[in-house]
Amino acid sequence: MALSISYRTSAGEFSRAMEGIGEPIATAATGAMRDAQEIIKRDGRAEMSGMSRVFQNAFRVDVY
Repeated sequence: MALSISYRTSAGEFSRAMEGIGEPIATAATGAMRDAQEIIKRDGRAEMSGMSRVFQNAFRVDVY
């Protein structure tokens, strides 16, 4: 048994619905990358624990 679903919209309805969604998605993605940045930096510096503090602090993670 197969399930078939169809959905019809008027011309441009999908694009109008998607117009305002880009900014909240970009904001959420940037926030997630900033959170990941801190984890990567912390764990990366921990891996360099035998090296000097100056060297460890030189390890950076940039989010663009």
